[in-house]
Amino acid sequence: MFAPFVGFVMPFVLGAKGSAWAWRNGRWTSVEHFQRVQRTWAIWGVVAMVGSLALFGLLILGVVLGVSTLLNESEPYKLAVVRLQASPQAIERLGAPITAGSAGGSIKTDDGKGDGSADLTFTATGPKGDGKVFVKAVRDADMWRLTGLRLTPAGQEQALDLARPEANVVDLRLKTSNAGEAKTTFKAGEEAVLPQFTPSGVPAGTTLIADWTKLKAAGGEADDTFYQSKVVLDDVAKNLISFTVTFKDGWRAGRYRVTVSGDGIPPKSATFTVAP
Repeated sequence: MFAPFVGFVMPFVLGAKGSAWAWRNGRWTSVEHFQRVQRTWAIWGVVAMVGSLALFGLLILGVVLGVSTLLNESEPYKLAVVRLQASPQAIERLGAPITAGSAGGSIKTDDGKGDGSADLTFTATGPKGDGKVFVKAVRDADMWRLTGLRLTPAGQEQALDLARPEANVVDLRLKTSNAGEAKTTFKAGEEAVLPQFTPSGVPAGTTLIADWTKLKAAGGEADDTFYQSKVVLDDVAKNLISFTVTFKDGWRAGRYRVTVSGDGIPPKSATFTVAP
């Protein structure tokens, strides 16, 4: 019969009553003999206890290190580290290169079905700072994919969502109308120049801005940003977006640049010439 309470209490009972029981049941030549044997047993008892605790600590440490090693070698952890180290947002906050710490958390898999899930955390350190990374991943048909990757820089409460595709402006080109051909040279007197592009990974509610700049001639006046166009996306845009600047008397000859940007979106520029 297993009696855990008795097992826990017995060392204390033996400590309190053991000497009396040993004196009554042992054969001792003198009190000094009894005390000398008791001291020897006490020393060996302490050694045994310390050894047991050390062995237990090593066992726990081995289990922890073993679990950590398995997590660090897992596919979800490797996917998260690659995405983290390549993320412009993470590099902006932490600097580069970014070093990932050991992972903690759990991974559950069903090899029979080929599915599973992972919920991990680890630290990240760069030249500019450090932070904590939170990872969620799922496995479907033996293939892992990230469903969540958040970085919380040290000293900040708001986490950066690194799992969302990077917002970007794709295929910026210039036309005179939506149906026209893309070109980089326009004729003086033409009324409209229309930059056209496709937002990629840009969330709803994002304000996109187009800054129009006249470039200086060699030895001439400085660059002059003379106009700004804005549009707010009411949905996650996948279609073409256009900004148009129209002059009643037409565009004047010169070199120009239009730069499209937005919150969290790297600026994208296109340069064009208006010929006399």
